[in-house]
Amino acid sequence: MGGVLRTLRRVNAHTCQRRREVLDTRQPQREFLGPDGSIAYFKNAQGYEIASYYWPAKTATPKGIIIIVHGQGAYLVYEYCRTVGVGNPKRYDGSWVQMMNDAGYSVAGIDNQGTGRSGGLFGYVEDFRHFVDDLLQLCKTLQASGAPQGFGPGLPLFGLGASLGGCIALQASMRQPSLFQGLVLLAPMLSLERVKRRGANWLLLPISHVLSALVPTWPIVATPKNHTYPELQADWDTDPVSYHYPTRVRIACQLLAACDWLAPRMESVSTPLIIFHSENDTMTDPDGSKELYARAQVKDKTLRLVNTFWHILPKEPSNEAVLSEVLSWMNARLAPRPAPVKALAAAAR
Repeated sequence: MGGVLRTLRRVNAHTCQRRREVLDTRQPQREFLGPDGSIAYFKNAQGYEIASYYWPAKTATPKGIIIIVHGQGAYLVYEYCRTVGVGNPKRYDGSWVQMMNDAGYSVAGIDNQGTGRSGGLFGYVEDFRHFVDDLLQLCKTLQASGAPQGFGPGLPLFGLGASLGGCIALQASMRQPSLFQGLVLLAPMLSLERVKRRGANWLLLPISHVLSALVPTWPIVATPKNHTYPELQADWDTDPVSYHYPTRVRIACQLLAACDWLAPRMESVSTPLIIFHSENDTMTDPDGSKELYARAQVKDKTLRLVNTFWHILPKEPSNEAVLSEVLSWMNARLAPRPAPVKALAAAAR
């Protein structure tokens, strides 16, 4: 009990104000925003300020917008900007974000509540649906007439989510089936059957709802280590804003509930999608991705079993090959642009 309470005090010390101060003093914003990126904040339904990031395409006429969603315990810049050595801040140069920009896409995303620069208790959410609500609120902003430069009405949206972010993006597409032109899921959290059996979790599971009601913020749920790529684990452990503690009871229950909600509804998925998952993944269950591929009603669907990878697809060796395939897949699903008026007139003659 004493150990749990000591951990709880350490976790709770990572207030939103402290997380922002750490991130803002750690590196100049230009290093992760690039030459044209920006940060803004919006207030969500729970009253938290949610940090949103905007990286416009390097062209006056973007192909579309890629909305990126990060995984459990991470934050947006950590997930999708480039790692430059253990313990160092992440960079825009050479990152997935820059490569998406170079390919003609504007990129945007948020720090989920309780992570990065966003408000909320560190590593905690009251209800999984709040994650989805915040993502949909961002999408609405991106499609509004007052959107930041490089964004706005008429641009096709693509969703791209890693791990937990894959489940968030998928559920957003299920709420609004016409939202995304296409959906990319990277080792998505669609099933947690393996996690249920890990460590003492199988003992906690029968009483999880009681614990969630009585001690929702207690960090007691086992969190596995990355033994496949020790350097990535070391980088995670030394990052001052990543959540590297046992998972809080409430969010653990909410993640399980999100997968349980999804399981009987996979047939309703109608957004074109491509799923990347390794059968060697020990964090999220690849069987969930296989089931989604088999059951989703959409005919435009692809499952890529990338067994040379483990789980952290945007950071593992050869990750650029995954991104190249993602961009090719998106390009193939862009609606043809109307020909210029003069060209149409010439063709008519």
